[in-house]
Amino acid sequence: MGRRGPKPAKHVAIAKAALVLFVERGVKGATTRAIAKSARTTEASLYRHYPGKDALARHVLAQCLRGLEDAIERSQAGIATPKARLRAFLHAYIEFGRQHPLEHAFLQQAHAQNLFARLGELPRSRRVLSTLLAEGQAAGDFVPVDARWLAAFVAGGLGRVSQAAWRRGPKSPFTIPPEAWCAVVEGMVASPPPSVAQGLSVRNGTDGTTYQVVEMIEEVEPLPATAGIHANGRSRT
Repeated sequence: MGRRGPKPAKHVAIAKAALVLFVERGVKGATTRAIAKSARTTEASLYRHYPGKDALARHVLAQCLRGLEDAIERSQAGIATPKARLRAFLHAYIEFGRQHPLEHAFLQQAHAQNLFARLGELPRSRRVLSTLLAEGQAAGDFVPVDARWLAAFVAGGLGRVSQAAWRRGPKSPFTIPPEAWCAVVEGMVASPPPSVAQGLSVRNGTDGTTYQVVEMIEEVEPLPATAGIHANGRSRT
């Protein structure tokens, strides 16, 4: 028989277990005992690697942020115009969500529950978005309002759509074609925000399907502690 691969380091196993439980129960609801049990270790072992639950949550959040931010920064390389960079930003965001649904869910939970301020993590991705929007405003491509506000508006819209779609399953926010996302966001930043009735239905030019993005936004309710999935990735019922 071939030899099995090495077991993951204990601190890695703890972080992975914590991510699943943070998404499922929220940081407040996930106890260190439950995390240790899921990682097949003891609370004493957990505390040897992380001083406490906040330190563990900070580490997990930083790891999730790094994955998204690295993807976004790679997407910006070698692209000249702000419009093209905005599209590359959106494609990177969507691809990250498709490939890493748990990490994306925890980032959305962090935004909804203000964990970034509490845990001292500041997303670089928002600064990248603000910068490219400001450059687009200088070129006359984007609506001339405070770029930081506009970045928050765009990021908040992406987050609300994602949160609303989670109840359909962990990858539901990203079943909408990337070009549909791009068309909606470009409509938001290239002119004054369109009315709900006129601006948030996007027709995909390849198959003629209309994606009612606004329907998902209107479904948003106050988020519970959970992002809406079980540890196995299936949606709650």
